[in-house]
Amino acid sequence: MYKPNYKSYSRWYTLNGADFLNEDNTRTEILSSTGKLSNTVLNNDVFLEKTVVLTATNIKAMYTTAVDVIAAPGAGKAIIIDECRYFLDSSGTDYANGGVVTLAYTDKAGDACTGEIAAISVTASADTYDMVKGVAVAPVENAVVCVLNATAAFITGTSPVTLQIKYRIVTL
Repeated sequence: MYKPNYKSYSRWYTLNGADFLNEDNTRTEILSSTGKLSNTVLNNDVFLEKTVVLTATNIKAMYTTAVDVIAAPGAGKAIIIDECRYFLDSSGTDYANGGVVTLAYTDKAGDACTGEIAAISVTASADTYDMVKGVAVAPVENAVVCVLNATAAFITGTSPVTLQIKYRIVTL
């Protein structure tokens, strides 16, 4: 179970992609069977988690085409990123070139919502772990969060990358 490190949060949750576990062991649905947000009111103290696997094709294309990793939450809501853990499962050919990787709102033109993952974490010849925190930026209403690299395309690589993203959905 994930327990936030913040003393101001009174509850903690575990997620399976569709619901969260309250402190009293009751479950509250947050996603419907179609993957849409349910009518549950989400508070700032509800941490969500999403795991995304980026393929080599995603990684090599994300300089020109950002990869959506968290869907837009709906009108009147915004996503706040708490942290993003990164794991390169080195297998086969190493990546080359590229640049820093970040999560951002909307697309390449959107504001970064995390710190930067160094390009060397992508071009490494061995399994690589990294973690970046969310940054103080004005949340964007009903915006998708995507992963991108803004300086140059990665080339030649074959290894997948797993992102584990901890975030909140807030009502604006």
